[in-house]
Amino acid sequence: MLRELEIKNFRSVVETKLPLEPLSVLIGPNNAGKTNLLRAIQVLSHATINLRSDGAKSKAFTTSFPYPFHTRNRQAGEQAPSELVATTDSGKLTCRLAQQAGQLGGSVTVQGPAGEAIRADDPLFQKILGELRSSDIYSFEPSAARRPVSMQMVREIRRERPASQRRSFAADGTGLAGVLFALQSDWPERWDTLIEEFRVFVPGIKRINFGENEGNVSLTYWEEGQRSATPIEDVSDGIVLLTALLALRFSVDNPAIVLLEDPERGVHPRRLHEVTSTLIELSEGSEGVLPIQTIMTSHSPYFLDRFRDAPKSIVLVERPDQRGTQCVPLPQRLNDLPELKNANLGELWYSGVLGGVPREVDA
Repeated sequence: MLRELEIKNFRSVVETKLPLEPLSVLIGPNNAGKTNLLRAIQVLSHATINLRSDGAKSKAFTTSFPYPFHTRNRQAGEQAPSELVATTDSGKLTCRLAQQAGQLGGSVTVQGPAGEAIRADDPLFQKILGELRSSDIYSFEPSAARRPVSMQMVREIRRERPASQRRSFAADGTGLAGVLFALQSDWPERWDTLIEEFRVFVPGIKRINFGENEGNVSLTYWEEGQRSATPIEDVSDGIVLLTALLALRFSVDNPAIVLLEDPERGVHPRRLHEVTSTLIELSEGSEGVLPIQTIMTSHSPYFLDRFRDAPKSIVLVERPDQRGTQCVPLPQRLNDLPELKNANLGELWYSGVLGGVPREVDA
C-alpha cells in the first residue's frame, strides 16, 4: 500500500507530503490542488510501467511516457524537475521527472525497507512497483455511464481475453454496461453479490438486467410493482453513479490504487451512507474480492461526517498565498483546535473553522 507521497515542483505543488490510508478523502476548495495530487499518483504509476534498465541486475532506471499536463510549477520555474517520493509498505521509490515535447522522462530509484537500492531481478522490486499501480482518475458522468456498449467492446472485456488486453469502463463511466455484462457472464458469484448489495442500498429495485438493440447492450432496472423494465435513461443520476461504484468494486484485474473525483456527485445526502459503505468495502476488500487502496476528492460536508470515527482518512488540501498546495491531516488540525474534537466535522468544515474552504473576496 502507498503510505506517503512526497511531492516537489508538480503543477500547483511546490513541496508537500500527502499521508495516505487504505481510504483517503481529500477535501478543500476549488483550485487548491486536489486533482493535482491525484495526477501526481497517476504520473508515478505511469513511471513504474515504463521503467527501463540495462538488465535484470541493474540498479539504475529511466522512464518516459506521454503526459497531457504540464508539470511546471510557476514558483519553481519552467525547467525545474518534478520529484515524487513514494513510501509503500515494502519500500520506497523516487522519481525525478522533467517535461520535454509532451513527454515526461527522468530517473527512478527503488529502495528496500532499510534504504538499500534494489535490483530489477529482486522480487521486492516488482512488489513495490505493484503497490503503486493506479487507475485512471475516475470522474463519473451519468450521461456517459448511460451510453449503450457495442458487443465488440463486451468481447474485449470478457474473461477469455488475456488480462493485459481486457478493457474496462472509461474514466467518465463510458462502457459501464459492458463491464457489468461481462461480470454477469464470466464471474457470476461476483455478479450475484453485486446485485445483493445493490438491493440493500436501493430496496425498490429488484434486479439489473440488460437490453440489446442493433448489436449494442444497455442497462435496465426492474422496480418493485412494475411490469416492465426501466431503461437506464429513465433512472436517477444517483442510481447510475451507485451502479458505477459497485461495478468498480466488483470488477476484476483492478489496480492497487483507485483514484476518484467527487464520487458523491448527484447523490442525495440520505444516500451518502451507501456510497461511503461501498468505498470503505472497496478499500477493505471482502470475501473473494481483494482490497484496493482508494484515494478520492470530495466537496460534501455530509460525506465528511461519515468519517467522524476515522479522522486519519481525511486530508485538508489548502493553497495559502504563494506557498503552493499544502496537505494537512485532519487529526493534526484537530490537535491544534482541541475544543473542536467532538464537534460535527461537516459543520466545522463548512463554517471555515477547520480550513480547506475558499477565501473570502475582499469587498
